[in-house]
Amino acid sequence: MSEFAAVPAPPPRRAHVFRKVGRWLLFVLAFITPFFFLPITDDPVGINKFAAIAVLTAVAFICFLGCVLEERQFDYPKSLLAAVFGLFVIAEAISAWVSIAPDQSFWGGLSAPDSFASIIVYAFVFFLFFYFFREQDLAMVMTAAGAGFAVAVALMTFTDPLGGATAWGILAGSVVVALAAMKSGTLSKRHALYFFAATIAALGVLALVNDAPLWLVLAGFVMLVAALRFGPRAHFQYAFAVILVALFFALVSPHISGLTHRKDTPRPDFAASISAAKGTLLGGSVAFGTGPATYNLDFAAFKPTSVNMTDAWSASFGQGHDFAVTLLATGGIAAILLFLWLVILVVLPLFSIEHMDTTRAVGVSVSAFLAVSLFFYPGFFSGFIVLFILLGLLAAARSRGTFRFADWAGWRSVGMSLVMVACAAIVFAGTFFLGEKYAAAAIFRQAQAALAKNDSAAAFDKVKRAINLDPQDAYYRTASNILVNEAKLLATQNMPTASAEVPIVVANALQAAANAARQNPRDPANWGNLGAVYEAVMPVLSGADVSALQSYLHAASLDPVNPSWDVAIARTYIEAAGLLPASSTDQQKADWNTAESFLQKAIDLKDDYADPRVMLVGLYLNQGNIGEAIQKVQELKEQNPLDPGVAFELGYLYYQNGNLDAAQEEFQVAAILEPNYANAYYYLGVVHAAKGELDQARAQFELALRFSPGNQDIEQAIQNLQASGTAPETAATSTATSSASRGSAKPPVRK
Repeated sequence: MSEFAAVPAPPPRRAHVFRKVGRWLLFVLAFITPFFFLPITDDPVGINKFAAIAVLTAVAFICFLGCVLEERQFDYPKSLLAAVFGLFVIAEAISAWVSIAPDQSFWGGLSAPDSFASIIVYAFVFFLFFYFFREQDLAMVMTAAGAGFAVAVALMTFTDPLGGATAWGILAGSVVVALAAMKSGTLSKRHALYFFAATIAALGVLALVNDAPLWLVLAGFVMLVAALRFGPRAHFQYAFAVILVALFFALVSPHISGLTHRKDTPRPDFAASISAAKGTLLGGSVAFGTGPATYNLDFAAFKPTSVNMTDAWSASFGQGHDFAVTLLATGGIAAILLFLWLVILVVLPLFSIEHMDTTRAVGVSVSAFLAVSLFFYPGFFSGFIVLFILLGLLAAARSRGTFRFADWAGWRSVGMSLVMVACAAIVFAGTFFLGEKYAAAAIFRQAQAALAKNDSAAAFDKVKRAINLDPQDAYYRTASNILVNEAKLLATQNMPTASAEVPIVVANALQAAANAARQNPRDPANWGNLGAVYEAVMPVLSGADVSALQSYLHAASLDPVNPSWDVAIARTYIEAAGLLPASSTDQQKADWNTAESFLQKAIDLKDDYADPRVMLVGLYLNQGNIGEAIQKVQELKEQNPLDPGVAFELGYLYYQNGNLDAAQEEFQVAAILEPNYANAYYYLGVVHAAKGELDQARAQFELALRFSPGNQDIEQAIQNLQASGTAPETAATSTATSSASRGSAKPPVRK
């Protein structure tokens, strides 16, 4: 009877529908990954792409569960790579659980490519592409992803659907590597045309990115792929041409930087990144790090005092120099070792590429390139998605295991069904929470648009709605700033109702700022914001200066080599001294001395930081010490020799000190550096008048009036000159010193 054994029954019709829908969802996912974006949140690319991919993945997973419930079995990848990746996900789950900022680690603001939510999406993508596809589908999925990249290139002329030069360069490099693995001589004319067009487009994108290290990495990788796949035999011409082009651009890259388009998020250098990672590990987070997506907190706490990048001391970096060093800090030893093992398993098949068919060779080459790039550049969401799509497809072509429970009876069958239903419930709940956070991000974007239109009432209403959906620290900070500005506005209104509202608004502002610090207490920005709110209400709230100082000091403890906190502390002491009664001279001097010590500390941390020198000038002027003020502005001029504001301030101080020749020289420098600088011409006129050079004084006043028409100070100076031959200064003392601080200046003549 064995020869008449029953033919296996086809899968149930509903399972067939689930499979078809799941496959199409994943095709769409592969297609939109390179280019999808929506300008309805703060991060049009990051947040919206994550939300779209996560929703597609969730629905595809529901289709998978539908297949399992109908067929009573499912396949799983039976490979070491899948096992190591599973261990990596578990290690990151533990890291997120013990994170210093759990909400930030799990969700990453819906935009961090290394958040645990993103890692879950990568795991689902890997498994679903393995489950729904087979080896013969590899070419179709890669074609869908390639078409999506082509759409992204088409959109490149007016937008950036990838989110930075790094993403563009690495994905374009992936296209070049994919073509390097093809046997071009075996292509038809039509496919050869596609081959040529894709090469030109990818190289064009790389030329626009203009990253010399990326060109070198690409040249080396293409050389490796060509050597392993073809050796010295035929089909090497393409690789040779690409290597030649890559080396050429690597050499000339610095000379064509002005002709290329390169806009990317800055990152710290490798030494600074390693220093931050080392500090994190020595700080006690050895095994599992500080948590996914917390590198900004690690860098703030452990960055070196000398960072080789402009303004890196105050910047907030989502990742370090590259993904590997970032993971060392955020995931600890467990995650980095599993990651290294995973990369080795991804790269190893490359050494057997000579015997593979073209489709698999392309998949292996691109996945290896994407994995290796993580040691040179930060990771990005689209790149990770493409990588795990390819790994899932390659796993589908290897050993598969099958877990069958069709013949289970009784409680075992019911239990398995309940597990499937629970998985579906978890996915639905996760999608619901994602929807809440996404809606909050979209509403917050509307709040920022309202703020740009100075509609604070509408902005605050929308921020409150965003907080109700997602109590995120960034939303609380924005709410506190809106309330502070509202309190300042009410304080200027001479109305009893307005005066009565001020304490209520101030209390709400402080509560919002405190909620931000409570939501993420390891972020120095939250404590700095709380300090700024207390500082803003010092004139109306007793003891606010003490609370402001405590908040700034806490921010400084979390971000110890950022001199902006020392400047904020010094500013608070100076403002507190200004609020003291006239009889409290001893306390005023003590506050000034303390402020001076913090300003000097800020200068020691960052010698070319202008703000503390500017404040020291004002502090010395308050104390009547013009000599010290002149010395500080001279130091500032050494740091900023081309800043007209610095030259003007130095000239003004020389004038105050009676040194007319030196003052005239500095005012002339200011006028040369900024030809429409009315203040400089005005004071040149004042100096010439003081010297008795009346014709020159009049000429300078007329120049000042030309650049500030209708200015009453200048017109009065001209009248005084005509009447008595003098031009007394008519304005308050200037505090302008640099273009960076001129917004708070009180120059004698407004430009």
